[in-house]
Formats: sequence, C-alpha cells, structure tokens
Amino acid sequence: MRTTQLLSCLLVSLFWLSAASSAHAAFMANCGGANDIDTPTVTAIGCNVVETGLIADLNVALEIDDLAGNPYATDLQLTLTHVASGTTVSLYVGTAAFAPTSRMDAIFDDSAGGPPPASGDILGAVLPVGSLSAFNGLELSGAWVLQVLDISAFPNDGIDLIDWNFTGVVPEPTTALLLTSGLLGLTLISGRVKRS
Repeated sequence: MRTTQLLSCLLVSLFWLSAASSAHAAFMANCGGANDIDTPTVTAIGCNVVETGLIADLNVALEIDDLAGNPYATDLQLTLTHVASGTTVSLYVGTAAFAPTSRMDAIFDDSAGGPPPASGDILGAVLPVGSLSAFNGLELSGAWVLQVLDISAFPNDGIDLIDWNFTGVVPEPTTALLLTSGLLGLTLISGRVKRS
C-alpha cells in the first residue's frame, strides 16, 4: 500500500511540476551605457547579467543619442550575442546614411507591431531584424555583448549609448518546488495518520 501511495505522489508531483514550470517571473537586467560608440570598427559593449534562469522571452531596450542633435541612427548596425552559446541576433540595420534620424529610444521585441521607421526618431517597441526567440531556452546569466557598427565615415562625432537593458521572463522554479514538496509532505502525513 505504501509503495502505491509513493508512486501516486510521484506521478501527481510530476504532473504539478510540468504544470508549474509554465509559471514565469519577469526580469530586468541593466547594462549601463558607453561613450563614443561610433568608431570605424565594431564597438563591443559587454554586459554581465547576474539574474538567473532559462530565457522564455527576451526584449532589448536601447537608448542611443547624439548630444549635438545630428542624424545618426539609420547608419548604425546593432547585434546582440549570448557569449556562452555564441548565439547572435541582428537587432537593427540602418540603410540610409543621412536620413533625418536624431534619436533612438527603442525596445526590440518579437511581438512589436512593426519594424523601425525608415526615417525620423526610432521610439517605442519595434521588431528586430532577427528573432530574439533564438535566445529562448538559454541561460540568462553570464556575459552578453552588444556590437555597434557605425557604417558612415564620420567616427567619434558624439554618438553615445545612453543605456541598454534586457527585459523578459524566465520560468519560475520555486512554484514547482513548493508544490512538489507540499504534495510529498501530504502523502507522508496521510500514511502516518492511517497507520495510527
């Protein structure tokens, strides 16, 4: 009888474990900024993320500005790399070197309504060039690298990365562990009650 109870508990626990693994927790990992990101070669800006968990959804927020107000965003190329896996996703590729864009304060999100505009400020949620879902299932913590390439021939003209960060969700393991241990405890208590 006790073996049957333990097997039942194990099956119920596995069911709850798989159901609870769909619970997710939101995260935000701040990466800071960098000055003079418009150089003739790629500028690599690292970020060491301390939040842990397997990525279920990832968005990238970037604020880039030219303090002199010159157009800049449409001649930039931005890519993001998860160092441990080597996975790289293209976020943005500017195509018009002198379009009148003076500011980028965007969130690259796979569920955004559309791509960045061809000219004008790039604000709010926009689609990345590649799919950020390529990072799903990877460990969030560790080293990430944002690569910036200024494809125009005017390096060091005041373009700064004001801030960048990750937002998204990771599975919440604590829910699954609490449910499983609770069910195990109830089964053991019920076994003791029946014996006495």
